Amino acid sequence: LPIPFVNFAADSYMINLGECTFLHWDSGNILSISLDGIPVTGSESLKVCPTELTTYTLVARHSEGQITKTVVIGVNVPTPPPSVDWKARFKEFLDALVAMINRIRESWNV
Repeated sequence: LPIPFVNFAADSYMINLGECTFLHWDSGNILSISLDGIPVTGSESLKVCPTELTTYTLVARHSEGQITKTVVIGVNVPTPPPSVDWKARFKEFLDALVAMINRIRESWNV
């Protein structure tokens, strides 16, 4: 009996947010095959554009059972710049301004 096989790979296993990659697979001597539960053909490519770490699972059924292969695509998400608390910064500025005015006033009272 011919031996069932499945090959499953990606062009890139790490992409930047907003980028895409292709998944590729081929198989032989199987009865059916599905990608994440959706039926597909035995040899195919699929463009994917995940926005977070994603695992794709290919399951091929054959007369003796099934073959499961997974591909994990990582996504580099840029860290947003730290947000500035403008109210707090403005209060710091006003406090410094008041302190400076008070020092000037005190120097006049000498």
